[in-house]
Amino acid sequence: MGGPLLEHRVSTDTFYVKVGKIKNRSVTLHCLTGFAGGMKDHAWSRSFALMLLVDAKGRVGDAPYWAKGLPRELAKKRLALAKKVDDAPFSLDDDLPGLGYEEAWHAENTPRFVSRSRLLKRYNNVKDGLLWKARRELSPLEKKGSGAFLEGAWKRMHRFDLLVEVTDAKYLDHLVEGHFFGTTAFDAWIEKELPPPKKEKAAPAKAKKAAPAPARKRAAPAKAKKAAPAPARKRTAARR
Repeated sequence: MGGPLLEHRVSTDTFYVKVGKIKNRSVTLHCLTGFAGGMKDHAWSRSFALMLLVDAKGRVGDAPYWAKGLPRELAKKRLALAKKVDDAPFSLDDDLPGLGYEEAWHAENTPRFVSRSRLLKRYNNVKDGLLWKARRELSPLEKKGSGAFLEGAWKRMHRFDLLVEVTDAKYLDHLVEGHFFGTTAFDAWIEKELPPPKKEKAAPAKAKKAAPAPARKRAAPAKAKKAAPAPARKRTAARR
């Protein structure tokens, strides 16, 4: 297990993934940018997330390649984790109608399995020139094996964390924290970014009944002033 085959796998995979914390219907996936494209390539669509979930199981047979050149204990641990993934149920595959790579396929099928995918954080997000320099300095590790090279790359090359939420927890049954795998996943379906999940609103407090407004006191009607009697007219003496 060495030579051209290892070099081919390292050069063609788009990303390398370590399975992180799994909780209920969510998993954090730690992703290292591969060496088949840009130095800071990253993806976070639901279509990308679905491909990662499938490859976690589908690429389990590559585990010996990713263990090559690692310290013995770490290599044994990697292989043991891959064995657990291999033996685990694969509910996603049971319900998935194959796996398409076209936009239309993902628009129709992906939302049935992945409810949300979100980019959490990026690391070593520096200028390309610095990453190329690090890549050249890491190249001697390839002679030891892909595992040794990728461990070095993990510390110095661009990587990112992705939070993936599935529609049913059973679609994560095949994942094991710490499992490592390579993938050729990409953003097949660039959908409109989903809004953040809504927080459950607390039940509104019962409104207190407002006390009735005090009745306004009506002002007593002003007493009408008595009109002064008109002065009596003086009668003029009748003319004789």
